Amino acid sequence: KLRKEMQLELKAIQRRLGITFIYVTHDQEEAMTMSDRIAVFNQGRIEQLGAPAEIYEHPRTGFVADFIGSANVLSARLIDSSGGRLKLRLEDELDVELSGVSSSAAVGELLEVAIRPERVCVHYDQPPALANGTVRLSAALKESVYLGNSSQVYLSPFSKSGKTLLSVSLGVHPQEGGRPAGSPVWADIKPRDILLLEPKSDA
Repeated sequence: KLRKEMQLELKAIQRRLGITFIYVTHDQEEAMTMSDRIAVFNQGRIEQLGAPAEIYEHPRTGFVADFIGSANVLSARLIDSSGGRLKLRLEDELDVELSGVSSSAAVGELLEVAIRPERVCVHYDQPPALANGTVRLSAALKESVYLGNSSQVYLSPFSKSGKTLLSVSLGVHPQEGGRPAGSPVWADIKPRDILLLEPKSDA
């Protein structure tokens, strides 16, 4: 509580003095609270520089996506890039088409995408029909963690991999409590919420 009060006090001092502050922190929420611009460093190099909203909504790399907030960073194989759209296969599980994005990758190449946990819609009962290009993953409930004002839900797809594919952030739904691990669930994802990340580079 004292730390949050000090954040507001520092912002007030900065506005009153009218000078630039450089504030170094490992606390992502604090960086978002304090900053007009954020420089995300990775091993001594700036990974991305921008306004808090830009960094959160349009992370360039998997490191930035998972460091600012949290993100599901998934592998995505490029299946087709014709007609001004990219067709990707996420984790060899789910095909999705993205519009308004481009990539210099070759067909068959493995890329990465990020999906914010709060952008995934989970259905515990038979879901309604899909609309507007939304894609759906059939999965099993692996774990549900109650956090007071929200819940964190972990899902594993019904597949050979058995890996935890998605972490989902939900508002509290008391009526959904007590569902055992392994219960079937459905995860809906809108293509506009799938963020194509830049390829990893040592440059």
